[in-house]
Formats: sequence, structure tokens, C-alpha cells
Amino acid sequence: MIDQILITKNLSKKFEDGRHLHFPDIELEKSKSLLIHGPSGCGKTTLLHIVGTLIRASSGTLCIHGQHLEKLEARKLDQFRGKNIGICLQKPVFIRSLTVLDNLLITQKLSGTAIDKSYCISLLAQLGLSHTSHQFTHHLSQGEQQRLVFIRALIHKPALILADEPSSSLDDHNAERIIELMQEHTSIHRASLIVVSHDARVKKYFNHTLQML
Repeated sequence: MIDQILITKNLSKKFEDGRHLHFPDIELEKSKSLLIHGPSGCGKTTLLHIVGTLIRASSGTLCIHGQHLEKLEARKLDQFRGKNIGICLQKPVFIRSLTVLDNLLITQKLSGTAIDKSYCISLLAQLGLSHTSHQFTHHLSQGEQQRLVFIRALIHKPALILADEPSSSLDDHNAERIIELMQEHTSIHRASLIVVSHDARVKKYFNHTLQML
């Protein structure tokens, strides 16, 4: 039997302005990666947010790790997300009163993961952010913040990583390093990866692609 991490069927989302988006079905195995691409407005980010349980679909089924999530109550859904899903959004949101390192440590705590300071420091080093560990996040450049968003998504070693345009603000070196780190994580922890991106540099790293119209 194929070991699936994610199965979606007949997902759709209705909006108050009258739009009604219908999404292609997805079946993704553990340790595999999926690139979602398509024109602006086709619903790529909305689909990512539904899969990440940040918003609910209007209809259809969403199953992650064998757990059906479409009718799960909010508190249990938050707990499931914190344990199983790592999310990189385009617009970073951090706790401004905390340093870079403390933002990572509190993410571990809130997800129910054992505090592992050395792991946080290791990830910062791998993406060239060691020098920022005691800085406040609003002092970081846009590219540094984007790298930190990705590190935060890995901090609890999730089974499923979701990333919305993770390389859009990065130079070639850091764009490649982020994708490489994603692949390293999926290999080590047998995780799966879904990325929404217009960046042609990242296509070669993915097992599967999904074209949305």
C-alpha cells in the first residue's frame, strides 16, 4: 500500500465577493515534493492555506497523515497543525519583542516540541543567520526574514512543509540553499514538501508539479 501523507478530493472555496474556486485533487506520498504553479489569481495560495488548515474549504475533503481535517474543531485543528505542519508564508509575522533565537524557541514550545536550542542554532548557521540570533526580527533584511520563516517552519520537524514563494526575495545562492535545506529535511525526517512558486530556479528540485489554470 502506498504511504500517503496528503489526500485532497473535490476541494473548493467560496468567497463573499462571489468567486468560487475549485481545486485539483492531490495525492502526495511521504518524502515526496510537489511544486504548484500557475497564473496569478488561480488560487495557488488559497489551496496552500487550505492544506495548511489556515482557512477552511467550503466543500471537499482534506486528509493528512490519515486524519480527516475538514470537520475537526478549531482547538484540535490548531494542535494538529502545530505538531504536523510547517508553513512558510510570503509575509513574515514574528514576535517583535523577542530576538530571532527566542522566536524559534517559543515556536518549539507552542508546538509541543521539546526545546532544542542547539537545533535552532544549527539551522540558523545552515542558512547564514548565526549573526542574527540575538537581534530583533524587525532589524533583519527582507531576505533574512524570509530565510528565518523557513527555519521556523522546520523547527518542530513537521511531516508536511508548505511554502509560498520561498525564494522570491533571495539571490541565487540563498534560493538554492533554502531548497536544498528543504530537501535535506524531507530526506532525514521522511517529510513531504509542497511549494507554490513562480521561480524557474526551483523546478529541478521537485518530484511532481501541479499546473493550476
